[in-house]
Amino acid sequence: DALSRERFRETMRKAQVPVPESGSAKSKEEAVEAALKLGFPLMLRVSFNLGGRGSAIIRDMEGLNKEVSRAFSQSKIGEILLERYLEGWIEIEYEVVRDVYGNIAVTACIENLDPMGVHTGESTVITPAQTLDNEVYLEMRSMAIKVAESIDLVGECNVQFALDPKSRKYFVIETNPRMSRSSALASKATGYPLAYVGAKLALGYKLYEIANSISGATSANFEPSLDYVTIKIPRWDIEKFDMAEDKLSTEMKSIGEVMAIGRTFEEALQKAIRMLDIGEPGLFGSIYGSRISKTEALSRLKDKKPYWFLYAAKAFKEGATVDEVYNACFVGKFFLNKMLELTKLYEQYCRASNSYKEKI
Repeated sequence: DALSRERFRETMRKAQVPVPESGSAKSKEEAVEAALKLGFPLMLRVSFNLGGRGSAIIRDMEGLNKEVSRAFSQSKIGEILLERYLEGWIEIEYEVVRDVYGNIAVTACIENLDPMGVHTGESTVITPAQTLDNEVYLEMRSMAIKVAESIDLVGECNVQFALDPKSRKYFVIETNPRMSRSSALASKATGYPLAYVGAKLALGYKLYEIANSISGATSANFEPSLDYVTIKIPRWDIEKFDMAEDKLSTEMKSIGEVMAIGRTFEEALQKAIRMLDIGEPGLFGSIYGSRISKTEALSRLKDKKPYWFLYAAKAFKEGATVDEVYNACFVGKFFLNKMLELTKLYEQYCRASNSYKEKI
């Protein structure tokens, strides 16, 4: 039920879990009929696929005709789903574990800095989530538990949400009832061994019977509480492949990722950028010092080029406002404001350094 797009949608509706308006199709004709009923833009999803393979954002009938045949060729059961594209919405993930007796723990809440339309494996993400108030966090947590119960989960899954930053409305997008790249990140970030716990749960252990082998002090029934943040940034080598499109999209192209730990967003971000091994010492490296104009930096943000945060810093240096950068990339203003303040601090440091050099 979880991996078939159509059956997942029906299961969620029966459980009264909010999902985006959508329509499934098993032929090109059915896809056209669903698109005309829903209206553009649309998100095209494929059942039983990893890494978002075959998915795409459809903005008009020409795009539908171009992508639908490719999507069906990637589908193992000849089924695709067209759903309303939630452009600019925030993507949030909850990691959930559940035993066969119905005991449940929610072990992590991960916030994607990249908006809906960028695959999670392509996204820069932070945990714990930074922009949810307690009411929304707990409401979505309860809904994640309901999703796990509705698919009768035994083991581990992640539940993905789309959240409207303006209205606080949200939808459940999908769930992966298995270990994923997000699960590996959540394990490292929280010290909760999801693979180990998931295997034990599959063997019939109760959640509270499993010891947390990382902490050595709690059972798997204890949910982690963090006093630090972790940031994950993917790494790409797109230039090594002929004719590859160097834009982030619904299909995953990244070859790996790094994770940095810090007391603050700023500290973790700078650490992660240095760890990427792309020759950038942080936000303020070769791109920041290049001759790229404000217009060009905003254009690269709009085109979803990899390592968007480097172009955001450059845009701020060239005088762009937070609203201008947000309208180009839909990264949350909470994070953009922090990057703007970092840019101002760096510029202040440069001015003070140059003034000191002139005096001596």
